This record gives sequence, structure tokens and C-alpha cells, in this order.
Amino acid sequence: MKAPSVSLLLGVCVLLLSALAVSAVSLQVSPNLQQIFKKYASSVSLSCVDDDGQTADGWKSDEVSISISDRSVILEIPALPVRAGSNVTLRCRNHRGSTVEAYFFINGSHVGPEHQSELIITNVQKSDEGVYSCSVGVDKESLKSFLRVREPAATSSFSPPPPFLPPCLLLLLLLFPLCLY
Repeated sequence: MKAPSVSLLLGVCVLLLSALAVSAVSLQVSPNLQQIFKKYASSVSLSCVDDDGQTADGWKSDEVSISISDRSVILEIPALPVRAGSNVTLRCRNHRGSTVEAYFFINGSHVGPEHQSELIITNVQKSDEGVYSCSVGVDKESLKSFLRVREPAATSSFSPPPPFLPPCLLLLLLLFPLCLY
């Protein structure tokens, strides 16, 4: 009776320790753009990477939307969410890849000065989320794309002290009396 109890206890310890070793996986988009011209569609790559930058098979962490455009201009806007507090630059590009002066819109309303080559959003906030587009004329408008803003990573000045005993050893000490029966 003692051997199965110890085996079960060791199995639980292994599961607890392995659960502590799970690493985060994130989606990487290259180039990090929501809109691309049709002729460049084959140059987009999606991959999932772990904390060490290694490709992780079978995981998808963020949803992305990439539009293939046959219009005369595209809006250069990040495909992945941007962190609150960061800066973002949106550009309107023509099919030759040149930045062009344009009108920028958020949720259908003109934003920023008249005819500018880029729209710079400093200290991005959740309120900057919305549907963006650019236009260089009546018949030269980009597709609409949604800018997503993610709250900054939580930082805490308080960190609990490390446990005196590893969880597995603590569990072993608590359950050891049961093994004696």
C-alpha cells in the first residue's frame, strides 16, 4: 500500500513542477501591417514564437486581420495590437511604395492637419482604438483597418517573498502521514 501512495505523490509533484515551466507564446507578423498590395501578398509571414524567439508550433496568441488591396493606396497600420503609452505612425502609401500626402480618418471623421504624409499618434491610449483610413482624393481611398490598443503590461512594486519550500516538497510533507497507513 505504501508504494502506490508514494508513486501517486511523486506523480502529483511532477505535474506541479511541469505546470510551473510553461512559457508564453506570441504571434509574430512580418511585415507588421494590416494592408498590403496584391502584388506583395506572398511576402507576408506569420509565426508563433516563444519567450526565447524560437518558433512554437501549434499556437496562435493574437488575432490578426490582413487585407490584400488592389486599390491605388494603402494605409500602413500595425497588424498586431500596440501597447498603450507607445507611439504609432500611420502612413498612406501608393502602389510604388512611396509615402503620399493624404487625409487621415478615424471612424469616418477627418483627423489631423490637411494633407500630411503621416499621422503620428503619441502616447497611444485605449481611446485611440478605432477604424482608420487614408485618402488622397475622391477615388483614391485606402481600405479601412482597426487599430487595436493593448493595456501596458502590469508592473507591480510588490512581489511576494519566495516560498521557503518548493510546492512539491511542501505537498510531500503534508501528504507524508497518509503514506504511513
